[in-house]
Amino acid sequence: MEDPDCPTLTIIDRETWGAVDSKCTTPKSLDDLTPVPFIVIFNTGGETCDTEPTCKTVVKTLQTSHMDDKNWNDIGCNFLIGGDGSKYEGRGWTTLGPHKKAYPDGYIGICFIGTFTEDDPTLAAVTAAKDLIACGTAKGLIDSTSVLKAHKTLGPDCPGVKLYEAVQNWE
Repeated sequence: MEDPDCPTLTIIDRETWGAVDSKCTTPKSLDDLTPVPFIVIFNTGGETCDTEPTCKTVVKTLQTSHMDDKNWNDIGCNFLIGGDGSKYEGRGWTTLGPHKKAYPDGYIGICFIGTFTEDDPTLAAVTAAKDLIACGTAKGLIDSTSVLKAHKTLGPDCPGVKLYEAVQNWE
């Protein structure tokens, strides 16, 4: 799906990766929380993926896990990124994620597919995340002064040391 506000940004939409419908009929909107004060970088855990077919399978499996095992109404993050730089729509730009206690004022959650305890995220994936942030800023959904956080800041047991280290060097 091409975004009219960000014409060079291609995001693989929910229908294309095979999402099931959210359990929530009236999702909590980020509209009244925008521009959001936080961008949170997550990682999925597990293996990375470097091709669209493999990443689609991982994203679909993650949605099932979030909905069935965690009892969330949908996949937890707004966007997901594969090692090849492909961007997948999770909750999208305007739906609040499930981490309301940690970020009650709202956030955009970008999730890298993989664990990143030993391997760094790929340059393609890092570029994709930065492109999403730039697009969200252009759309007025992310403030240029928004704080960038890594999920690892929520607790020492969160995986993703290499991803955490990479995020610390972003502007």
